[in-house]
Amino acid sequence: MQTPAATTRLTAPMGVGPRRSRPVFLQENGSYKSTAERLILQKNTIQYRVRKAEEGLRHRIVRDGPRIELALLAAQG
Repeated sequence: MQTPAATTRLTAPMGVGPRRSRPVFLQENGSYKSTAERLILQKNTIQYRVRKAEEGLRHRIVRDGPRIELALLAAQG
């Protein structure tokens, strides 16, 4: 049986996790297809990650994108 960490390593190529997906999604102007191509992931993966982020934030990422991007940058530094 695999641990959750092992599963994450297998399903997140080159360390591209949900935290990396959101800023790229905003940079790609909310395009699931462009974000997936840029991160070399499936479009469905990006849609899932965005939906989960929106549930957690209780905001639409595309509509509130600039404010969310600023908050993500502040959290990193």
